[in-house]
Amino acid sequence: MWMFLCGASIVCFAHGFIDPFKQQKNFVLAAIYIGQAGSVQWHTLYQNRTKVCYSTEEFDFNVPVSCIKFALRLHNLCFAIDSGGNAGSQIMAYKNQVDSHVPKLKSFYTGRGMKCDATDSDKGNGRARDDTTELDKLEAHGYNVEPDCIKTEDGIFESLQKLPSNLLTVFRPSDPDTMLVAKKIRKELNELEILRLIHLIQPQSEHIITLLNSFHGQSSSWVILPKIMNNVEDWLRYDLKRFSPHFSPVCWGLIEGLVYLHKHHMAHRDIKPENLLVDHKFYLKIIDFDIAVHAIHPICTLHN
Repeated sequence: MWMFLCGASIVCFAHGFIDPFKQQKNFVLAAIYIGQAGSVQWHTLYQNRTKVCYSTEEFDFNVPVSCIKFALRLHNLCFAIDSGGNAGSQIMAYKNQVDSHVPKLKSFYTGRGMKCDATDSDKGNGRARDDTTELDKLEAHGYNVEPDCIKTEDGIFESLQKLPSNLLTVFRPSDPDTMLVAKKIRKELNELEILRLIHLIQPQSEHIITLLNSFHGQSSSWVILPKIMNNVEDWLRYDLKRFSPHFSPVCWGLIEGLVYLHKHHMAHRDIKPENLLVDHKFYLKIIDFDIAVHAIHPICTLHN
């Protein structure tokens, strides 16, 4: 499984940073393990644009119906590889045998997904999807919501990286490859006012998350922010060796960000590794101003 996930990471990196692969936004990576007793585990990673989803299935070669289902899955995989022109000879030889017995089927390998309904999504990460009015508000402001998972004829693909329940991944239809974050702001908090104030101050800090847009919904407010998935806590927990050479610039970015906030009489009050994002160049951004406070009236700060 570790090699499987490493392979997916390499493909994602190629799509993001290597020019010949940037236009190829979909891929399927499958790992099939066949046990001696006839048990089969099929693991699949599926990328649709920037979302990487994971699915797993089990088959039993001792059960005829299970054998047929496995043949259908393998046929679809071979069909996708054949369409890409990079199929191995052994896989394609088996595909030719399957072709005479199994009709061609449309599957998730075409790269077309559907939004999951509330039940499917809740099962994955506990996020409620019944507040359609709020989602309509996002779409009215020009933001489409990226589904938490991808539902196809062959099952549900859950996202590998789950966002908290108050965050949604969104994008503008005019730029579908740029993923953004829509954050739902609770009414009793001052985060929206703090972010708007920071946005008005010039020059802006390079180490504070950028407010791209904000608006009020029916029951709450929304802010639109850049999407940066990696935080310092994840780096420290999962890849400290790679992160260590970047300690100095990351810490210096934190210092500069806090100096900027204090200069303008703001206290974050919740600085911790999970509230510090680091992009692919290890550039630090301070996020999450839920409990931040502004020591004096905003108008006074703007005149300083």
